[in-house]
Amino acid sequence: MKHNIPNCCIYLINMKKFIFSDLRVMRWALGILCCIMIIPVTAYAQSETDTLQIEQEQYILKRTGDVLVKVFGSVDDVYASVSLTHTTPEGESITHKVRITDQGFYTFYFSHNWKSIRGDYDVFVSKNDVPIGTVIYELVQDPTYKTDEEVKEEYFIKADDSDTISTIIEDRPDFLLIEAEAVEGSKIITITGKATSNTIPVIITVLSPNGNVVSIDQISPETSGSFTSTINVGGPMWKQDGIYSITAQQGTDYKDKSSVEIEIIDGAVIPEFGTIASLILVVAISSIVALSAKSRLRFQVG
Repeated sequence: MKHNIPNCCIYLINMKKFIFSDLRVMRWALGILCCIMIIPVTAYAQSETDTLQIEQEQYILKRTGDVLVKVFGSVDDVYASVSLTHTTPEGESITHKVRITDQGFYTFYFSHNWKSIRGDYDVFVSKNDVPIGTVIYELVQDPTYKTDEEVKEEYFIKADDSDTISTIIEDRPDFLLIEAEAVEGSKIITITGKATSNTIPVIITVLSPNGNVVSIDQISPETSGSFTSTINVGGPMWKQDGIYSITAQQGTDYKDKSSVEIEIIDGAVIPEFGTIASLILVVAISSIVALSAKSRLRFQVG
């Protein structure tokens, strides 16, 4: 038997079916959306407990010796594997497997020397393909290092476009310098100089031609680094004729040492015509006169 159902009722029935079906689809969509939202949050929460650190951000390369770069961190899962990717400034990458301790810590060292490439290095660490983090460190050259060419440009000049190289003494404040002043025939030598430091005393020693120490003095430089010393020539220590070496030293570096030489004869500074030489000349003249007189006398007798 057929029932005559009004058209409005038939429309409501169809609408309810549509709403029920649509709600079921929405439930599935909501479930999938929840899964999509929960998985990243879980992964993110896991990575938050893992750490990556570097000991310092910049390392200075010295001419000698190695530099160690320390990378370290911790993870919450001691059974996980940690991968470390090291990338050079030129873009070359190497991946290392890092061992994790029972407490969940890991450490890795990179060794660099003078030949290493200067620039920024990237270190990327991941655990089970989940990123932990990235750190960057820089290698720089020792700022105090100078090449041979730079040293030559600083301490030497070419004069008059010739091949002769002249040393610029006055433009070298980082070198200890001394000068010796004395009058010929004098028994006093004045030493003046400029030291690289005004806090360290300057030791002045004088060596005789045979290498014996004949004089030693200790001087405290002035604030500007200037110093002066007076050496008295004479006595049994100065009896040897020849070249005497005077050295001023302030430390162990070769730059803190300077020497000059001076000639001593008969206990005086380079006497060209001293008392002894005058006596010798007088004796020589007297001998010539005496010989001439004898010659004339013999000639007259004969």
